[in-house]
Amino acid sequence: MAVSEREIDGRKYRVESLNAMEQFHVVRRLAPVLHSALFFVGATMESVEAFKAGDKEKSNSAFVEASFASKPLLIDLSRMEDSELEYVIHTVLKHVKVQQGSSWAPLSVNNQLMFDDMGLVELYKVVETVLKEQLRPIWSASKLSAFLEAARKQMKS
Repeated sequence: MAVSEREIDGRKYRVESLNAMEQFHVVRRLAPVLHSALFFVGATMESVEAFKAGDKEKSNSAFVEASFASKPLLIDLSRMEDSELEYVIHTVLKHVKVQQGSSWAPLSVNNQLMFDDMGLVELYKVVETVLKEQLRPIWSASKLSAFLEAARKQMKS
């Protein structure tokens, strides 16, 4: 089982890989959201890259596009059943440990967070980081990301 370490907001996390069936069920539940997210993320990245390059006009235009692209993502996310979203979160969190001194403690046990000081923003960052790490190989292997990127570019022209 592959293990990686990440630091998020000053806390160190160790992430163990989800098994193949867990990955399958997470992708299955997130598929509508992931589809919408590609358009939002693509536009957001375009805005950031243009901003870094000093192209304010292109950055602003891409930011507006990202704002419009976020609507389907937010709608899809809001339509997910609580149980589906909680499945994804708990499946991810059971594979995460937090460094406590020289040892590692589970972040979640029996679907309960073990750290009372963890807020929504930090929880989101952990789940997002793990999902990107765990699902990127699946997404890339499917060639769907390349197809959707081409479709997004076609829609812009």
